Amino acid sequence: MRPDLDAAAAAETEGDARTALVPGRPPHSSTAEPGKGSRGAAPERAAGFIFALVSALGFSALGILARVVYAEGLEPFQALAWRFLVAGTSLWVWVLITGRARGLGGRRLGKLVLLGFGFALQAGLFFFAVEAVGPAAASLLLYLYPGFVLVIAAFAFRRRPTLAQIASFALSLAGCALAFLRPGAWPAGGVALGLVVALTYAAYLAAGEKALRGEDPIVATAVLMAVAAATFTTLSLASGGLPLPSPKAALGLVGIAFVATLLPITTLFASIRRIGASDASLVSTAELPATLLLAALALGETLDARALAGAALVTAGVVLIHVAERRNPSEA
Repeated sequence: MRPDLDAAAAAETEGDARTALVPGRPPHSSTAEPGKGSRGAAPERAAGFIFALVSALGFSALGILARVVYAEGLEPFQALAWRFLVAGTSLWVWVLITGRARGLGGRRLGKLVLLGFGFALQAGLFFFAVEAVGPAAASLLLYLYPGFVLVIAAFAFRRRPTLAQIASFALSLAGCALAFLRPGAWPAGGVALGLVVALTYAAYLAAGEKALRGEDPIVATAVLMAVAAATFTTLSLASGGLPLPSPKAALGLVGIAFVATLLPITTLFASIRRIGASDASLVSTAELPATLLLAALALGETLDARALAGAALVTAGVVLIHVAERRNPSEA
């Protein structure tokens, strides 16, 4: 998935300090090497597209692996605690070995810690949405977030949406209406939770746009993961403990930490350096159809023709905004 501040903040032009963030995941900044690879040689661009596709496929496995862990008896708070303990510890080892954390402290650290609570909130809600409606429906509802970002940006930052952005939001809303506005077909509470996830994620992105300006994306991700690990470990201990996972659950958690967290984050960074944020984000829209396919193959969870048509409309809306952004980056 995912995967930047689609409607309001991904830009790769020289000197632009706006940020790009990964949907439902930690942030990355497009400012360290803005668009470095967008004009690179063909092999570099090919590698960038492959990295973006690998990232999308990795993120698409998140909800599926979460369901595997739930089947082994872990609760969402427990699964989230283990996810960020394993992934965060691994990332911090890398940060410390490479010396990237030099100068981190004071206001910079405090700003990232505060943003980390917002990240923990939206990550936790997504896991509960997966439990309520399944990975396919949860991911479909999550992809309303670009439209919610538009609304927040319009009111909070006085940023007028473009025609392409409005059309994108309309397509996404139509897709979700087609998929979910059927009495009794989906649990109303689960659909409502999915909408809250998208809205919460949009608010997190809007806050992160300025807070992450100029930050090292790897260090920022490491701090956010540390905050999330502390948050969900505390919640797990307060609500019944943090048991050691069974062997099967442990495999699922390792998959979540490495295949669906660290691998897609690092390959997305690698893609952006080669082809720029806009192209990387466009390729990353493969996450939603990949999630639907994996849910069908791994869990037997299928969407009917109406829901699939809705998913196609949502995907078209997300692709539209990335194509428009790529052609007119200054308007994004």
